[in-house]
Amino acid sequence: LHLIRGSGLPGLAGMQLSGSLPVTDSEVHLIRPLLAISKTMTLEYCNSVGISPRVDSTNQSSVFLRNRIRNELLPLLSQYNPAINESLIRLSRSSYQATEFMEEHVQLVWHNIVEQSPTSIIINKKPFAAEHSAIQAALIKKAYNLLAPPDSMISQKHIEDLRQLLSVGAGRQLRLPGQIEFTTTYSSGIISKGFAQNPEQNISGTYPINLPGVTTIPGWKIESSLVPHEDWINQPSQLSKNALLASLDMEAIGAEFYVRGRLQGDRFQPMGMTEEKKLQDFFVDDHIPQSRRDQVPLLVSSAGIVWVVGHRIANWARITATSTHVLITEFTRL
Repeated sequence: LHLIRGSGLPGLAGMQLSGSLPVTDSEVHLIRPLLAISKTMTLEYCNSVGISPRVDSTNQSSVFLRNRIRNELLPLLSQYNPAINESLIRLSRSSYQATEFMEEHVQLVWHNIVEQSPTSIIINKKPFAAEHSAIQAALIKKAYNLLAPPDSMISQKHIEDLRQLLSVGAGRQLRLPGQIEFTTTYSSGIISKGFAQNPEQNISGTYPINLPGVTTIPGWKIESSLVPHEDWINQPSQLSKNALLASLDMEAIGAEFYVRGRLQGDRFQPMGMTEEKKLQDFFVDDHIPQSRRDQVPLLVSSAGIVWVVGHRIANWARITATSTHVLITEFTRL
């Protein structure tokens, strides 16, 4: 069945005597003790002990591809090779051994090639290109499986398409099953989830925001509060784990706060850098796909770009020991 659908080695390996079933926040371990027992052996056993087996009538229905393979294709193939069943089992075992070897190698090189987050996986082109094509395919499949819903499946053709896109320039896109999207930058390929189902809006126009207060703009709700520095120090540490929340030095960032999208010629001094750089270069270095750069909100003040929302604040807007008031701003997608 997998061979007809165009599967790679993992599909040809088929079911194994033991395995696992991924479920939400857990994993079910499966043991299949009867997998190696043929139907002929089962019927012989039933006859020997006087049991009349119960048969599912749908097993004979030609509506299902699985049944047509079992009832029509395999008998035809047995005319060419009477031991076709045994041959397919040997193919399955060989495929499983090869797959197991590749998965072990993928595990070894994974962190040298891939950067992983809950919603996306970045595949760095240069180390990826150094791997054998079979390992490249295994890396892509693992990345996809980590993000896609359990019932989604990527075909061998999809994998080959992604391999080709990882060898070309930036700005290429491919939609994959399970609401997964693949995009290339100059140095990487990004596999992301959820964007096809919940498309984001480009940021067009300029929107003054209430500081402190709540502001709603197309696609976003912005909540801001002002706290003394000594109170901010005692805030729960998990604040820093939210990429859409930033803490800023109120005195450093100036006035006339507003949100807008990127403009030609924008410059930005990312946290940790002593000099400004082109915002375009920051997007490239931070692996933000070209197709999403107009969707990234920028918090701007009279002093410049304060925060590339979801990515980095400006170095000059960071909290320091001399800060007196802290502006806490959180963006929420609508």
